Amino acid sequence: MMLQVLVVEDERWIRQSICKMIGQIDGCQVAGEAKDGQEGLRLLKELAPDVLMTDIHMPVMNGLQLIGEARRLLPKLEIILFSGFNDFDYVREGLRQGVHDYLLKPIQPEELYRVTQQVAQKIAQKKGKLPQQFVWIEAWRGNAKRLAEYLWLADKPKFEAEWSLLSSEWIKHEKEVEDVYEFFHLLVYILNERIRENYGAQLPEQIFHPLDFTGDAARDADMIREHLLGVMNELLTERNWRKSHVVVKAVSYIEAQYANPHLSLFDAAELIGLSHPYLSRLFKEEMGKTFVEYVTELRINKAREMLGDPDVKVYEVAGAVGYTEYTYFVRVFKRVVGYSPSDYRKQLGIR
Repeated sequence: MMLQVLVVEDERWIRQSICKMIGQIDGCQVAGEAKDGQEGLRLLKELAPDVLMTDIHMPVMNGLQLIGEARRLLPKLEIILFSGFNDFDYVREGLRQGVHDYLLKPIQPEELYRVTQQVAQKIAQKKGKLPQQFVWIEAWRGNAKRLAEYLWLADKPKFEAEWSLLSSEWIKHEKEVEDVYEFFHLLVYILNERIRENYGAQLPEQIFHPLDFTGDAARDADMIREHLLGVMNELLTERNWRKSHVVVKAVSYIEAQYANPHLSLFDAAELIGLSHPYLSRLFKEEMGKTFVEYVTELRINKAREMLGDPDVKVYEVAGAVGYTEYTYFVRVFKRVVGYSPSDYRKQLGIR
């Protein structure tokens, strides 16, 4: 079953980005997109999609108004909200109206994948057609979670042993697991879920890259193993494993939360279970820069990437990388890069 998704979001570049991510998820298809609630309502009537993904704050008709109308129009519709950090009162109202889940902006690919898989499972259960792949992988979730730990910690011997157990069981059940692509995607979802739960982080984007499977179970299992070992090597390269595990946790937290304007050393220390002065000192020793300097550098690098897109406005970039005050963002950007954001764009040939 192809999941038909309607995306309603008033900011064009965000809407296009979400649609692109949905298009990369197997089993999902963008049925339509709308820039406000009124247009979204018209498309709901025309398309009758399986899923509505909508922002809260939009002109003409906001997300909550759209949900109310959508519920009357399509009672079985699954709904997902996009929200900012200050929207929790609206989110609570949405959940009261039967919204399946909400995603914090900026939308992360693995979060979008997670929620689409949940909705697909929910719809399949309602129809009495739960995929056999899901049933099988759920039975071996414990193995998959241990595999995630060994992958994240780059413990290759334990990873190899756990993968041998998991893959041998899969090969035994290959007649039940008809779609290796679905099995692979479910496995990736569980691995990423475990990393997020334990470390507040995510695996490299490389893990989502599609594989060209052969249909031979043993060869396909070895292909998945090689792919995951490649991800492990990418992790080692990214962090240069000499850094202490504590600092790795802190860096992972920053990378996952840099867009949160309230990101702080205090929160990172509390998450990791250390005093903030100790984490501050350890971070500076291992990374060669302070926690705040690292956060600033990451945010500005992300901003530079976004400024390369001529369709994105500078003030939108500021908010997307964690700055609530535009003038402060401009000041920090100029201090780090040497140009204001507007002048930086001119250097790129963007007017």
